[in-house]
Amino acid sequence: MQESFYTLPGPRSLRLALASDLHDFPGDEALASLEKRRPELICVTGDFVLGRAPREGLKMERCPETMAFFRACAALAPTFISLGNHEWMLAEEDLALIRDTGAVLLDNAWTHWQGLCIGGLTPGRIGHYRAFRAASGSGERYPLPPHARHYGAMIPPETDWLADYAAQPGCKLLLCHQPEYWPRYVRDLPIDLTLSGHAHGGQIRLLGQGLFAPGQGVLPRYTSGVYEGRLIVSRGLANTTVVPRLFNPTEMVYIHLQKP
Repeated sequence: MQESFYTLPGPRSLRLALASDLHDFPGDEALASLEKRRPELICVTGDFVLGRAPREGLKMERCPETMAFFRACAALAPTFISLGNHEWMLAEEDLALIRDTGAVLLDNAWTHWQGLCIGGLTPGRIGHYRAFRAASGSGERYPLPPHARHYGAMIPPETDWLADYAAQPGCKLLLCHQPEYWPRYVRDLPIDLTLSGHAHGGQIRLLGQGLFAPGQGVLPRYTSGVYEGRLIVSRGLANTTVVPRLFNPTEMVYIHLQKP
């Protein structure tokens, strides 16, 4: 795992960490990095599980690595979590278990923290599945939609709340798992910094260019690093595909906001 460091202008000095795409893999290496660097704020931008609904019990009860990671993060520093596309099936009981770790879950919502207004934009796939679950009438916690593997992949997110969020006082920090949302829904709003993941660095990187990312396709634009001074994309903490990561180590991102 690589540690990456970025310094950006901010309203005050603040050291924060960006963790993304754990996918319930062991988080020991990431936690060792966090314990060493001691950020003042930890942000987790989704895909902390693998998107398969459990046959029994709760999904988050089947994700011990993720739950341990959340508890450890919350013990180190204030921790804020947004959802990723792999969390499409999570039920209200799952969300309650996440909140019980001591972390703050931001699900199309925002909160104020020490001069920051921190928001979390939930993928459209999740909203669409929630509507399907409500309409199914089956009473199942995780009803299986048609073509579940790709269910709602390109559905836009719920954005009605973003204008109110962007009008809040203070520095706006948005957790947004899918970086392809940035040019469509976020860039034109007065949001100071957006943190993302999802692209896994483009899986294979050649000459600094990722080759493929979900939602962006071949030769994706947003895969790793800082874009336009307001978007930071993490390469993520795990590999979940049969295609190996090449020239593309997993990473923990550290951001130093520094008052000009």
